[in-house]
Amino acid sequence: MRSKRPADASERLIKPYLESLNLGGVEHQPLGNVTPDFSIDGRIAVEVRRLNQNFVDGIGDHQGVEQVHFSIYPWLHNELPKMGPSIEGESWWVSVHYRRPLPHSQAIRASIRNQLQAFMGRSARTSQSEWQIEAAPNFRLTLRLSSEDLGKFFVLASMSDYNQGGFVVAEALKNVELCSAEKWRKVIACPHKFEQWWLVLHDVMGLGLVNEDWVSVSEHLSPSCHVWNRIAVVGSKDPLRGHVLYTRQPV
Repeated sequence: MRSKRPADASERLIKPYLESLNLGGVEHQPLGNVTPDFSIDGRIAVEVRRLNQNFVDGIGDHQGVEQVHFSIYPWLHNELPKMGPSIEGESWWVSVHYRRPLPHSQAIRASIRNQLQAFMGRSARTSQSEWQIEAAPNFRLTLRLSSEDLGKFFVLASMSDYNQGGFVVAEALKNVELCSAEKWRKVIACPHKFEQWWLVLHDVMGLGLVNEDWVSVSEHLSPSCHVWNRIAVVGSKDPLRGHVLYTRQPV
């Protein structure tokens, strides 16, 4: 009898997602405590991994981003449109720049809302096409006047985390590709032949990506990821709703 280890947190979360696809029985570690993590109907091998990232602090210690989860991005995505429509065709792009350590997110949200409302009340907003707003320590907004009416007064343009080194979509893309390469090395060493190999990632990055962001990640995946038959991402909040980033053939 093959020995098996207990399923970890990511595997426990992803198993119901795999079962929800109704493609056949889902078995954890079908070959024992080796690759793959799951099989579906004995045909599809599934590797599971946490989709995370790390930043290095001032003394050289590594800390996972999910340990300092920051929820401003999804909040801005929903909040900015609520601040009102464009005014006589005037719209502003909002870019966000921050680095840790940061104040509590509720304090930052209140400051952002107050400062943007104050900006809307300025009579000389368009005297220059770009403004910088320090919403909190280590947290800055850049407002750029749009050349066209965007329908809303404020529209989220981008978000840069200087501890992570890039925009959220670019950072997610980089980490998906890193996870793909790491896991595929294990697949190559697996002697058992399955019809298909899938990679399913448990998103713990804490970047708050929305559906449009995952579509962008999908569109820019490196061809090196095409070794898989499918790559999907599952979040903790809605584990049955996976984002399929790549699929090579019908199942």
